[in-house]
Amino acid sequence: MATKLYLRISITTYLISAVLFLQAFALTDPSDVTVLRDMYMSLNQPPQLVGWNLRGGDPCEEAWKGISCSGSSVITIKLNGLDLSGSLGGNLFNLLHLKQLDLSHNYIEGEIPLSLPPNATHIDLSFNNFNNNNLSLESMKYLEHLNLSHNSISGPLGNVFTGFPNLKQMDLSHNSFTGNLPSSFETLSNLNQLFLQRNGFTGSVGILVHLPLHDLDIHMNYFNAVPSALLHLLPKPKLRVFNVAKRAELKFGSSIYRNCPPFPMDEENLWPVGTKIVNGRPVVPESYYSQMQARKAKCEIQSSLITR
Repeated sequence: MATKLYLRISITTYLISAVLFLQAFALTDPSDVTVLRDMYMSLNQPPQLVGWNLRGGDPCEEAWKGISCSGSSVITIKLNGLDLSGSLGGNLFNLLHLKQLDLSHNYIEGEIPLSLPPNATHIDLSFNNFNNNNLSLESMKYLEHLNLSHNSISGPLGNVFTGFPNLKQMDLSHNSFTGNLPSSFETLSNLNQLFLQRNGFTGSVGILVHLPLHDLDIHMNYFNAVPSALLHLLPKPKLRVFNVAKRAELKFGSSIYRNCPPFPMDEENLWPVGTKIVNGRPVVPESYYSQMQARKAKCEIQSSLITR
């Protein structure tokens, strides 16, 4: 009798010890696991997220879908193009070691959380159904790339970019932002690519003049006149003239006409002389198209139709 009792106590003690041992040496940080399970629930527990579950399991050790780790920390969440729906949940800020978050090309809706992973360098939430009204973001001093394009975010942008000293690329295009650009844009001292097209922004873009931009798109907004210092950054018209050996090569529709008489160009911006900027978009003069038609007849060589 005593032997059986001792055996039962020994087995019980062993099982408890084994459980404690496994918990103590679980690969993934428990706080990261909690965030992922909250996200899984907020995304309606989709079957596409293979390996994810609400009870048990270890994201790093078991390689949950889209999760990459370094040691016990989750450093990458890449779940783009998986037809995910639902919302993001509100605990992403607890992913202290996360570097990349990519949830693009899904159907996620609701609001983008105020607090995102604070040490992330890349965040891509583009091509979803986020619908914040008055977007607000907390400081993210390591963030380099932010893409919130092709959503339904509306209202004024707000003065939210005072804590983004390393931001290099930002895409807010194809939303419903309104109002003036915030003064905190001036603090984006490393920003070299900015895409704001197809929104409802108003006012001046002069605040962008002193930024180290080499790519800028602001068309389809309601901005005032664009400063000349920014003109060379804007997208060029599809109908372009390329100087070739003091003559010209014309692209007209899907055909290319070579060795044509040169066309008068603005040398600084490579646009036809007389081009104006309207709402941040270059508009070539009406005479440009008729003159191009006339020059086509004088081209020495006409290429065959190009299909693309």
